[in-house]
Amino acid sequence: LTMFWPYYEVWQGLERIDVLRIIASVEYAIMMPCVVVYMVKTWRFNRAGTLPDVHADMADTFAHPSTTYTDGYEVGGGDESYLDEVLEKQADMIKYLQQHNKKLSKRLATIQHNQQT
Repeated sequence: LTMFWPYYEVWQGLERIDVLRIIASVEYAIMMPCVVVYMVKTWRFNRAGTLPDVHADMADTFAHPSTTYTDGYEVGGGDESYLDEVLEKQADMIKYLQQHNKKLSKRLATIQHNQQT
């Protein structure tokens, strides 16, 4: 702003603080409609989307309370085959991540060795 101040005839008669106020006002005038449009798009997206699994499970819990609670204890979230499937998937993911970690460690060691030589 300081380097352009002497070259603009439009700014003659205005103080520097007035120019800064004009620039800030124009910036806010451009920014506010963009923020409002973004908020509306976000609101519509969230309204149209399905609920997360946690909320869906909670809705099922309250919709069918007799199947969820037995003698005061909460049943775990499905039958044993479902739990076995989840545990198997988790075990597979752990194995995959361990293998991936080993590959990355080897790659990092190779890169460090190449940088040293």
